[in-house]
Amino acid sequence: MTRILGVHGIGNHDPHRSAAEAAERLTATWRRHLTAGGAEVRPDDVRVAYWAHHLHRRRRQGPETDPHGLSPAELDVLAALVAEVDATAVRQGRLTLPLRQAIALLAARGGVTVPVMSAFVAVFCREVHAYLGHPDAPGRASARDSVAESITEHRPRVVIAHSLGSVIAYEALWSRPGPDVDLLVTLGSPLGLPSVVFERLCPAPRNGLGQRPPRVRRWVNLADPGDIVAIPRWLATKFTGVDTDREASIHSVDFHRVASYLRLPDLARAIAELG
Repeated sequence: MTRILGVHGIGNHDPHRSAAEAAERLTATWRRHLTAGGAEVRPDDVRVAYWAHHLHRRRRQGPETDPHGLSPAELDVLAALVAEVDATAVRQGRLTLPLRQAIALLAARGGVTVPVMSAFVAVFCREVHAYLGHPDAPGRASARDSVAESITEHRPRVVIAHSLGSVIAYEALWSRPGPDVDLLVTLGSPLGLPSVVFERLCPAPRNGLGQRPPRVRRWVNLADPGDIVAIPRWLATKFTGVDTDREASIHSVDFHRVASYLRLPDLARAIAELG
């Protein structure tokens, strides 16, 4: 059977459980949705690497889902998203629209309500900045290293990485020698997002292109057309070595949730093709 390591995305910090307990809870969820989507996996074949606690070391005033407390650097992440919808709303990398209008713009693009997008934007901007805001940030190193250690320990044939988790998995696969991975699947990935992600990757892109990580034999990228995080949806325009780059509609009002991505027939087929 196929050993699978999942790398979760944003919004999975669980302050009420230990890291091991949070990983077990996510593992059960991912296994359930993969099975519902038609992937043939045994219980012991699936594990999720939990990294969120590494980015939440400091206690923040106010709820994580309130965008009104975003710092200027975190607002730069929002500006990068908005620029893909309406470049006139951003000038020299800075958001020119009021916060409420910027979020309404993204809500219309994602097909969700403004309150839903507001909470999503707050979490996404904070976690992306916490990871990528500084190359030497301790949270970045520890999150990346924890995923790299999970890859070494679990020795998966398949790594499935969602959202910001695809950025962490990408860097982890580059960071140290490790086992061969037959298949890397990125879901709703912001790896190519200009300014706040793509140019800050480690290793840095060369001549405007990133590369498939070493020891990864095949790379499949799946993105919902309405997923505002998957910018650009076609990662092959930014990275060499992407073997399959596909739009896959996951839900009309649920543009980014991992549960819907894990149930995609495209994902089950990619796993089944390994034999």
